Amino acid sequence: MKDNSRVIVSPHSLPQNEILTIRTACDYFPDKNYVITDEGGRIIRKGSISHGINEFKLCMVGLKTGAYRLIMGQQEERFNVT
Repeated sequence: MKDNSRVIVSPHSLPQNEILTIRTACDYFPDKNYVITDEGGRIIRKGSISHGINEFKLCMVGLKTGAYRLIMGQQEERFNVT
């Protein structure tokens, strides 16, 4: 059975200062809080979203080139800033 609550980020590789789109196949995200960490696990950014949405966008201003993770509840998705 497919997990429709999965968090999906796109694009998986984006230039500095561009927009990252986060969405879910469900009607809304199961968790309203998110955290972005770097490769070392350090928290780079955190926030929360409104209840009842299934997509939001984040501008990746100030992130250096590297690998990052977006974490929402039990879900994790990797992306790269180039």
